[in-house]
Amino acid sequence: MSLKESLCFVSTPLGFESEAEREIKEAWPELLDASGRPHSAVLPEGEWTKGGIEYALDPFTAVQLNFFLKTANRILIRLDRFKVRDFPKLHERLRKIDLKSWIGSAPIRFEVSASKSRLGHEGRIRETAAKAWNVPESDEGVRVFIRIQDDLCDVSLDSSGEHLHKRGVHVLRGEAPLRENIAAFCLRRLIGESAPGELSQITLIDPMCGSGTFLSEAATLWSPLFRRRFSFQDFGRLPKLFKQPQFAANYRMTPEIPFRRFVGFDVDTKMVDVSRK
Repeated sequence: MSLKESLCFVSTPLGFESEAEREIKEAWPELLDASGRPHSAVLPEGEWTKGGIEYALDPFTAVQLNFFLKTANRILIRLDRFKVRDFPKLHERLRKIDLKSWIGSAPIRFEVSASKSRLGHEGRIRETAAKAWNVPESDEGVRVFIRIQDDLCDVSLDSSGEHLHKRGVHVLRGEAPLRENIAAFCLRRLIGESAPGELSQITLIDPMCGSGTFLSEAATLWSPLFRRRFSFQDFGRLPKLFKQPQFAANYRMTPEIPFRRFVGFDVDTKMVDVSRK
């Protein structure tokens, strides 16, 4: 696939697909072209599957969704898709993918799954990929997803790095913290079609605030996430825009705070202290 023909897959928790699609439509006008200016592309129709939505997007546009999506898990770039029924063919097709041009000499972590396929041995799929790309598999590094179902193989590169629910904000946690993308999903459903003017008059109260995830997600729900680093910022085949220290200044937008005020309390006073910190 060429850059212009690439597919991207927005991975979501099951049942979050419609909310993620709504987020993508909201974020779309804020994305930039390769020169750092607002783009003028039209959002293509997405194809839903269980646990995500696939779009025909160029990678530079796709990876920017990492900054804006609060309900998604990961943004994957499809490197290739092909039918395969034997390991020699798998090795041949994987060799044709120029992985080095994307990630250089960075370590690779394979994420492999196979079902309803003649190639059902996931360990051997890993070995085949390592030989095809002449790289050792690592427990860390850039994730490369190899998924074979019904003899159709998708090879995808993870542009996110750490799971997108990790915002780079919380360092103090309770025993059973609410995951951030679940909090964001609940908040977006709570808000519904309410206008920003209506929300700006409302105080949001969390009577079981724990370590404060729900309140912090509410305060930053409409703000892009520039404080953490994503894997794609080290990719070699993308424009250098995101390697500039002040790249976020290219986004001409003012973050909005949805609610007028935020109040949290909890029966566990230790958790209130954690939330305050």
